[in-house]
Amino acid sequence: MFASGLPASAPAIPRTSAAGEPGVLVPRCCLICKTVVEYEELRNCTYCGRPEDFFCIRFCSDPQCHTANCSNHASCWDTHLPGHASVRELHQVVDPLPQLYVNAVTYSEKDAPTQEALHEDDRIAQWFTIRPDASETGVLRLYVSDRFQQLCNPGISDNRWASNQYPSFVSFIGETCVGKSTLLRAMLLMGHVNAKGLLASNTKLTEDQRVVLLKEVLAAQVHGPVTRSANLSHLTDPTSLGVHLYKDVTARPADFDSQSRSAANRSMPILFADCEGFRGGWVKRAKPSPAAPRRPYDRGSHPGRIQTHDGYTVTNRYSQITNMISDLPIQARSYSECGKDGADLFYARFLCAISGVLVFVTKNDTTFHTEMQRVLEWAVSALYQSVNHVAQKTLIIVRNMPGFHAAKLYNEQTLKSALFDNLEPLWQDSPLLREFLSKYNLGHAREAHKIKANDELLKIFFHEVKVCYIPDKARAPTSEAFEQYRQLRSQIERASQGAQEIRQKSWTQYNVPALSHILNRAFEHFRTSDDPFDFYTAARNDNPSPVSISDHIANFLRHLQQLSSIEPGMQSRVISLCLVTWALRHFRQVVEPVDIYYRDMKDCIQTALKKFADVHEQCAFTFPRGSACIVRRLTHDQHCDEHGTRQAGLFQVSGLVERDILDSIQDQFIKQYRHICTFARSSPELPTRDQSSQQRQEVLQEYADVWKVFRSNKTCLTCLQAVPDHVLACGHAYCVRCVQELGRPSRAFESAWIMDRCVLCSRYWPEHGKLVRLKPRCAGVRVLTLDGGGIRGIIEIALLEKLHSRIGLDVPLRDFFDLVVGTSTGGIIALGLTETNIPIAKMKTEFLELAKATFETQRGGFGKVDPFKLTARFLMILHITESIYRRTPLRNSLKRLFGENTRLFSHSSRSARVAVTSTKDKAANRCLISNYNRPSLDEADDFEREDEDTKEMNVWEAGLATAAAPFYFRAYSKPETQKDYIDGALHSNFPGMYALEEVNRIWAIEHAKTPTLDFLLSVGTGLQDREVKIPTPLRIGGFDAICTTFHNNLNSERLWREFHDNPGIPARVRRNSHRLNAKIMGEYVNLDDYRKMKDLDAMVSDQMRSDCGKLPDLASQIANLAEILVANLFFVEPDEDPAAARSAKKALSPSQHTFFGSIRCRLPFNSPGLKALVNKVRGFYHAENPRHGNEGLNRLDWKEIPFTSEQRNGVRTQKKWFAVDFMISTFDPNDTEQVIAVAFKDQAQDMRRSISGFPITLKELKIKAAGRAI
Repeated sequence: MFASGLPASAPAIPRTSAAGEPGVLVPRCCLICKTVVEYEELRNCTYCGRPEDFFCIRFCSDPQCHTANCSNHASCWDTHLPGHASVRELHQVVDPLPQLYVNAVTYSEKDAPTQEALHEDDRIAQWFTIRPDASETGVLRLYVSDRFQQLCNPGISDNRWASNQYPSFVSFIGETCVGKSTLLRAMLLMGHVNAKGLLASNTKLTEDQRVVLLKEVLAAQVHGPVTRSANLSHLTDPTSLGVHLYKDVTARPADFDSQSRSAANRSMPILFADCEGFRGGWVKRAKPSPAAPRRPYDRGSHPGRIQTHDGYTVTNRYSQITNMISDLPIQARSYSECGKDGADLFYARFLCAISGVLVFVTKNDTTFHTEMQRVLEWAVSALYQSVNHVAQKTLIIVRNMPGFHAAKLYNEQTLKSALFDNLEPLWQDSPLLREFLSKYNLGHAREAHKIKANDELLKIFFHEVKVCYIPDKARAPTSEAFEQYRQLRSQIERASQGAQEIRQKSWTQYNVPALSHILNRAFEHFRTSDDPFDFYTAARNDNPSPVSISDHIANFLRHLQQLSSIEPGMQSRVISLCLVTWALRHFRQVVEPVDIYYRDMKDCIQTALKKFADVHEQCAFTFPRGSACIVRRLTHDQHCDEHGTRQAGLFQVSGLVERDILDSIQDQFIKQYRHICTFARSSPELPTRDQSSQQRQEVLQEYADVWKVFRSNKTCLTCLQAVPDHVLACGHAYCVRCVQELGRPSRAFESAWIMDRCVLCSRYWPEHGKLVRLKPRCAGVRVLTLDGGGIRGIIEIALLEKLHSRIGLDVPLRDFFDLVVGTSTGGIIALGLTETNIPIAKMKTEFLELAKATFETQRGGFGKVDPFKLTARFLMILHITESIYRRTPLRNSLKRLFGENTRLFSHSSRSARVAVTSTKDKAANRCLISNYNRPSLDEADDFEREDEDTKEMNVWEAGLATAAAPFYFRAYSKPETQKDYIDGALHSNFPGMYALEEVNRIWAIEHAKTPTLDFLLSVGTGLQDREVKIPTPLRIGGFDAICTTFHNNLNSERLWREFHDNPGIPARVRRNSHRLNAKIMGEYVNLDDYRKMKDLDAMVSDQMRSDCGKLPDLASQIANLAEILVANLFFVEPDEDPAAARSAKKALSPSQHTFFGSIRCRLPFNSPGLKALVNKVRGFYHAENPRHGNEGLNRLDWKEIPFTSEQRNGVRTQKKWFAVDFMISTFDPNDTEQVIAVAFKDQAQDMRRSISGFPITLKELKIKAAGRAI
């Protein structure tokens, strides 16, 4: 009913209890007519007394009539009213909404089986818990579920869905039995009430309508945790075990279609965390009653364990949680050696670290001093255990249903005075607080800054302290209790909004993908270490993704501060040079540099300096032992090193950014700009390309020694304006524009450049320069995608081998594609195609050996004698292992295939872009691992790129990350980044849609609709009659949601059909998308049936053989695809000869629009492949296509483009470049598509194939021609 993120199975108030006592929603009995009617037909009286006394408001009181809205008799309500008017005024209808609300949130179930069933339902809300295991020593274990991801990104299908969500945590903490769950339930229900508009001041809803809507909310069963049992034998039972998580419903949904992360498009949901009571001891609760209803998801729960520790029995239901993604021992000594107190400390530190609002619940005034001490001890622990996090937290103290009632406590100031005025110093009986106070006061010399009172101590930890009084409904009118719940809800909302506003101004506001990663790192850190948790590195601020010039300059400064020494003035000189480069690129004539600086640059530089200072600048303080302070400026309150050593003191500026750096940058920019624009000339004019390149090299090489130890994979250091995409052998990366400006055109390839010298470190490679091949500006994009499917990947290799053989040009298959995207086994094949020089036939042998080594032996070593994997499954049931197969054989095979130290991004021999899909952060977020950079790193939550090359993915690691299939292999964890990766099939087993998204990100053209897709070839791993069945141990292992997703995505043929039939995908894209797959005959082939691989290879060959002279369907399809691939080797370049253009235009009408160019080829100059291709070509043709699309191209009015024998022979024997001149003229440049096509000699006479980039309108063609190769 509500899109709240709460499960439909969350516990609700039952209509009746199992014991037969009335619940909240049940009909009630009228006091006068004794008729049982629905709740909305009854009302209480303000004067007549008891809340359980109701009167009919619609039915008449005459027992003989008793009809609704009777005109002859008075209703029961009217009957009970006295006759005297003055007395009558005392009898008013009680607003039913507050009463129904308060009764709902405070309802306690007496029936034990029903209470058990409610707890069973609430298990799905459990986020994490700590419990002792079954060993004699009772080792504490941390159990974590995917609850956060299910609330914030339940589809786990696309990071963009959650990228505009910025959650905030509100944690309810306190002793056991104080009503935390009841309060949280009240806040969630209040959210539903607000969402329905029941309390709006301008509501037009009648009283009856409000009651009906509230009943609908209650009946929807989405209002949160289970309240305390009313059964006398269970009054002391805790209602929450571990930490439960719930999502508020009132947050505005994020604009998921928007690509912007502006504040206007953001959604900021509140997540309520309900923590089990502290100091309550381990849970002591009987096994579930046999009478308790069982829930469907029990079949997927973790195996039962009876765990006994300290005399308490912990049953399966309470020690394990639904959809568990982590079950690991607590190793940090501060928790592991302290039993339940250690678990409490873990909860407190973790929740204090991540929460913006802490709601502390208390009800016993006599223990308030002790409880507040405990809260501050938690705060001290959290303060010491985390750094680089904005500490603007709000503490809300709730005095919940105490033993007496005083209406004056509704006033917040009165309540605060009652709580704190006579409170003894909180540090008095607490060694931890006394130690903190002593250190704090010693670090502050001024008396005014020292802590002397409780309120001063609270201000150290909390930005604001609020209080709220919730009365017991038995001691106060329900209307007053209702208003206090509203007040508490308002306090929480304002505090959460304030915390978000503060974070938004800094770098500490995190969206769901970022927060998923932070939470996973936080769990791992707190589990294993007593050192402080650094939010700066956890949020990967040490790996920024620059999207603007300001960001790139800030990143440049971030790198500089990590060096032991730099030459004076380098910062301002390099930055000013890059500003000169920007000016030369953007202005077509000389402009006064002072005007340029103040109009276009000053604000940019100030923003960059501020970002560096706020986010990246390190405190220059060093501890006596030599360790450095790791606290950043915005979060600095005292010095702290990575081990938690602290010392009072203010942030110390590093000195990297001098006070006069702005003036220095301005002076240097003006000086350099004027120098280069007057170089060897009497009057200012823009320099030539060579002159500009020489100036840049001279300045940059002044700091060659610094550049030798200074690299970045996310900022082009030669211009500080763009993301680099091409890495030289020295490790320095260049953006496309700098390659074109500083490199030299290739003499072998079209749209290619040679980088044989690094202008940063001065290294020179005269014989082995970096060849940078770019997509020609007018060409379209050619895409290959490879599905996942385990050993059935042999089918993909076999199909590609047949396709390559059919092409017959002896050209590497990768040269026919601009982008290759693969998943799982398809990802490994994609890496083999693009990152090695292994022929496709040899790759088949490599794949066979890899699969055999990987799947031959299971865990326990019973591979050959245990074909049904029973041993491995038994080990998983016992929780001894997490997967059937060891990862080591696969890892070793990948290292042998790709090399142990071959970086994916900085590998110098890139000839095609390749990406493999994966899933990170405990399967929470999809991601892409690639050998290229996106031109913009905005919206880069799913893009894996490390700025520091030593942390980058090796090729073998990328193969392992994409192929770590759940159940079959353990997740791959990369130690340098503390990220874990699971098989990409969880999100993109058919990676076609992902590939299309990448096409738009890489080759988006300004002012054009979308990049032209020449073709998308999707290759599958075989068609089978039934889908893969996931074995039961998957669910036993706690991977329910992960494996369900994996299972659903294995049927990639279904995903292909959904893709091809999707009306949201442009028709032209769908027309140019092709599927290549083979039918698997015979019995079903599992992902690990490696013994059947040779049979699958032979099966593809069998399906290619002709039957009675007729070409089989598969062979015909491959022949068709081969022609498409070969035709798209040709493209056009604008190539206008002014004299020839003037001559041609004289013969045309003035209203005709023209385009002059030449047809070129992607194959290298004077290569055997190019010569063989020229021999295949019958001719080139041009036509206009008013209908749009590729259908019916052969019926167009074709005009042949001259391609003479002299031109053919020049390419074949005289070492001439391939270039065929043409001219396009049209009266309709906007709508009519132009088509240039090629015909091959072995085709039918009327058969033609459009070349790369066509069909296209003349307007779009000119837009592309005005751009650059990318």
